[in-house]
Amino acid sequence: MMEKTFCCILLTILFHTPLLSQTDQWQQRVDQKIKVTLNDKDHSLDGFQEMNYQNNSPDTIHFIWMHLWPNAYKNDRTAFSEQLLINNRTDFYFSDEAAKGYINRLQFKVDGITAAMEDHPQHQDIAKIILPFPLAPGHRVLITTPFHVKLPRIFSRSGRKKGFYAITQWYPKPAVYDASGWHPMPYLDQGEFYSEFGHHDITITTPEGYIIAATGNAEPSEQKNEQRFQQDNIHDFAWFASRDFKILEDTMVTGSGKEIKLWSYYLPGQEKQWKNSISYMKDAIRTRSEWIGDYPYDVVKVVGGYQGEGSGGMEYPTITVINESDDSMMLDMVIAHEIGHNWFYGAIANNERTAPWLDEGLNTYYDYRYRKIKYGKSLRQGKDMADRFGELPERSLIRAVESIKRSQPIQTSSDSFNSANYGLMAYYKAAWWFEELEKKTGTPLFDSIFRTWYQKYKFRHAGPAEFQQHIMNMAGNSSKHLSALSSNETLEESSKKTTRLALIFNNKDTDKFRYINFGPLAGYNHYDGIMPGITIHNYQFPLPRLRFLAAPMYGTGSKTITGLAHLSYNWYPSGSLHSISVGLNAARFTANSYEGEGEKINLHYNKLSPFVKLTLKERSALSKKETWIRMRSFFFREDGLSFNTIIDGADTTYTTGKLSAGRSLQQLTLYTADHRALYPYEMDLNIDVNNQFTRIAFTGQYFFNYGTKKKGLSTRFFAGKFIYHGAATTAKQLETERYHLNLTGANGYEDYTYSNYFVGRNEYSGWKSQQIMMRDGGFKARTDLLSSKIGKTDDWLAAINLNADIPDSYNPLSLLPVKIPLKLFADIGSYAEAWDEENEYGRILFDAGLQVSLFSDIVNIYLPFIMSKPFRNYNQSILGDKKFGKSISFSIDIQKVSSRKMLAKLGL
Repeated sequence: MMEKTFCCILLTILFHTPLLSQTDQWQQRVDQKIKVTLNDKDHSLDGFQEMNYQNNSPDTIHFIWMHLWPNAYKNDRTAFSEQLLINNRTDFYFSDEAAKGYINRLQFKVDGITAAMEDHPQHQDIAKIILPFPLAPGHRVLITTPFHVKLPRIFSRSGRKKGFYAITQWYPKPAVYDASGWHPMPYLDQGEFYSEFGHHDITITTPEGYIIAATGNAEPSEQKNEQRFQQDNIHDFAWFASRDFKILEDTMVTGSGKEIKLWSYYLPGQEKQWKNSISYMKDAIRTRSEWIGDYPYDVVKVVGGYQGEGSGGMEYPTITVINESDDSMMLDMVIAHEIGHNWFYGAIANNERTAPWLDEGLNTYYDYRYRKIKYGKSLRQGKDMADRFGELPERSLIRAVESIKRSQPIQTSSDSFNSANYGLMAYYKAAWWFEELEKKTGTPLFDSIFRTWYQKYKFRHAGPAEFQQHIMNMAGNSSKHLSALSSNETLEESSKKTTRLALIFNNKDTDKFRYINFGPLAGYNHYDGIMPGITIHNYQFPLPRLRFLAAPMYGTGSKTITGLAHLSYNWYPSGSLHSISVGLNAARFTANSYEGEGEKINLHYNKLSPFVKLTLKERSALSKKETWIRMRSFFFREDGLSFNTIIDGADTTYTTGKLSAGRSLQQLTLYTADHRALYPYEMDLNIDVNNQFTRIAFTGQYFFNYGTKKKGLSTRFFAGKFIYHGAATTAKQLETERYHLNLTGANGYEDYTYSNYFVGRNEYSGWKSQQIMMRDGGFKARTDLLSSKIGKTDDWLAAINLNADIPDSYNPLSLLPVKIPLKLFADIGSYAEAWDEENEYGRILFDAGLQVSLFSDIVNIYLPFIMSKPFRNYNQSILGDKKFGKSISFSIDIQKVSSRKMLAKLGL
């Protein structure tokens, strides 16, 4: 299976214990005969199945585990559904009953005797068939059953979409029984299969007008709307149906003289991309036949249709389905990849669930060879930014993941990989591993190894143990290279790097070069104006341990140097810590300005913030959790106004100047979150300390999904306490006023660590003054022009903020060419002074209204319509004319951008 976007066999065991070679001993056989009818009115199948099960094992069998994989689509409690959620997909979870599927009406008989069926203790799509009598070694039984399948909407491999039917994993199939025992496994989207070989004889009946593309060779049929297909030495059978298929067909002869029939099926609108599909098929078969051995069957079919999200295509014996593609070259590559599976997944049927690399990685290696001889080094040549990632961009991504210690060994099972590593490691790093093996052995010996592998194990189950022994036998002592399969270490050879300059970013040949990147930059705020500048950084894949970024700029409004910088050293210890980061952040900007008599005074701030951050290791690579502790110190140098009186005799002159003052703050933050797709949450405890106070703030956020398009109800809870060191004198209260807890989201002056971007940080009129930051109570109603803001306290404060997405069907903004999310917000909270007897504002305050969210919720505009009386009175008496427009608030929440959140969305 081509993705967007195995069991670990210890070498000590491998080399010091006898190998159980299934090939040398025995292998079960299952011959299938099925008659099935498609009903396109209710999207269902009705069939009758006959299985001849041959027990070639030395064991007497008393039961058979049976895969009933259509039940994977039955509800949201299956392994399939759970894995989709882990992999950031909620479409199936929130689908309605009509979109789901199942298999039922089963009645298993063994040699005509009804067999009892037991549920699997964990999985709904596996059942145990209790044989009415023991099945002795060397004997066979005939197992029969009727079955009914309701086909789901296409979420993965099987189902229906726009009159196209993908009928895959659709009938009861026995689990493999081999030298290791039974291998029952639930259906998964990420993770393929392991099935018994046998002869398949399938008769398909459809409503009139359907064209069928199916595994194997079609037999003549006298019945209207009926087709029969037969194929030997296969372990699966898939078929596809549509009234709209366009068909191309041809034959080819391999170098050895073998004749192969080729069929291409595609849907209307795909003619441009698919017109050369037969040629692509021929090229794929010819090259792989030369490299590995003759194509194992006498027919090959490729179907253009639909598959689940993120899938390029999916392989089955003699037939493959390709998802929608707009690029002819990429279609060629996907066809080559999917047809290539016939040599390994098809003919050498290893357990792909436990060892995906042995099929996907080896097949991807041959993709590289195919691409190189047909298209040169890269499909991306000539595209400047893509060229910056080198010949194989996926290797840059592998090195990036390795450098932050989020990779997984090649030899990992499908269900243990996270979705990013499944593609990067099982496909691309495994292909890299095979390429390194080719370099070690030389191409002639490498090709001999895999021709022999193919001929020896064709139509057999061969796994990692057989493979590794085969490599040792033919390539000599390869234990070091084999050990890399179970290691997280890079395959890139270490070498001395030289430093190069690069424009913006370069990741080409990073095994040789260390880049210092530079590029243009621009910023803006009200006081500095437009700020042209440059950025200088050393970020590349793999990420260096020492990382820096400097962004000096020039404020055209303030006529001064501004900018920010970051420097950190990062390492990844073993044990309970994932990473330790020690560094320094710095910034300089203009925070305010004063228009004096013919003179403009700009008030700047300078910030230095050293930090230490300890990130805990997650228990599983599938986890989207994040837990860290950060200690920061803040050292500020801030300009303020000084008002001077100069008396010269009878003349008195008043002048305004500026003076600088320093302040500092210590901060401890404890943070934990789970960035999962369903019901994500975040919690942080922030403790700020200086010589006058301790400020404690807890924020918890939880998202309740109620739709597939990331829509839901966001809840936020805040609780804070302000504690003075010593007596709370009037002077101390005035000095610490900007640190006090605030029911309304903080303004620019109250952003006392300069952590948020403000367009006009200290503006008190105009639209720039209406910006808030989502901190403390998070209310959207503002009372900034009061000398004592409503809801501001130096004691305690608590608030709840609710934010609900309005469904597209009710959102008028969704009719625009660019869909703009519309939400409802509501805030409710209280604070210490609200409970004083003389308080006139009420104990519980609230506001509510509409929220327009832009740029993935980074920019939010709040229109309050409902609010407590104190806020209404403020708007009426203070804001005056156009009070509604002036009551609108907005936030620019750049702090929402999180590297861990982005990694979680990417499947890490």
